[in-house]
Amino acid sequence: MLNPATVLLPVATALALSACAPTGSASAGMTGDAALSSSRQCIFTQQIDNFRQGDDGRTLYLKARRDDVFEVRSTGFCPELETTVALAIQPDAGSSRICSGDWARVIVPSGAGAGPGQVCRVQVIRKLTAEDIAALPERSRP
Repeated sequence: MLNPATVLLPVATALALSACAPTGSASAGMTGDAALSSSRQCIFTQQIDNFRQGDDGRTLYLKARRDDVFEVRSTGFCPELETTVALAIQPDAGSSRICSGDWARVIVPSGAGAGPGQVCRVQVIRKLTAEDIAALPERSRP
């Protein structure tokens, strides 16, 4: 079985690099820790290492390099999320990061490799605390 991180990272990096336009927000010029410590909790898409699906079929948990975990929820049911080992995140804002409250698209590659796969619209809900992460069921913890 493929490790989701080995497939996710190249796809997410390619999408993130193709969407590096400034957002116009006050923290758009910040990089690294400065952007992450702003009032909104953010994650750079190229730093996503792993993901897991929550029990409800609509929630994803995205893990970043520094053990940050973000909760992301789809606007509807995305059936291919249940079986995928890879996905990519494409922010709506045209940036390489997503922040709490932002909208994005999760792109799930086609299982047969024919066609673009499934696109699901999602919203970033929040960055989880260490206690929130510990409380997740083991199968949902990235």
